[in-house]
Amino acid sequence: MSVLATPLPANALCLRMEGKPGQVGRRAVTAGDEVRLRFRHSLWGSLVEEEFRVAADGLELVRLRYAEARLAEYYGHEAAWREGDWWVVEGDRRRLRTLTLRGSRESELGLSIGAERMALWDLVEPGDAIRLAVTACDGR
Repeated sequence: MSVLATPLPANALCLRMEGKPGQVGRRAVTAGDEVRLRFRHSLWGSLVEEEFRVAADGLELVRLRYAEARLAEYYGHEAAWREGDWWVVEGDRRRLRTLTLRGSRESELGLSIGAERMALWDLVEPGDAIRLAVTACDGR
């Protein structure tokens, strides 16, 4: 099932979401757009947010947010600071060509692209993974 049905320019970028049966969705994006993952940590149960910036060759890790200081410590971050209810760490700006995610209803794995939010666990069968990649939209 394709989530986006309107034709796109041939040089447009898309964030493709793929599961076992193939493409389960896509969203038109542009270089510089913010993409944010939000989920409950599998061991601690507290919220985590990972913020990325769209680039033509992948997703650039910009910032990490943890609801508890112990999560920043768990991942070895020494330079976390408090920002409201979050412990924040600057990302290392690495570019990831793909992200493979496993989620469940309990993990509350969600994706935000700008102001649009979607539940990723609804796009794949329980226990399966979903892969995110920035690609050309191919005009479809």
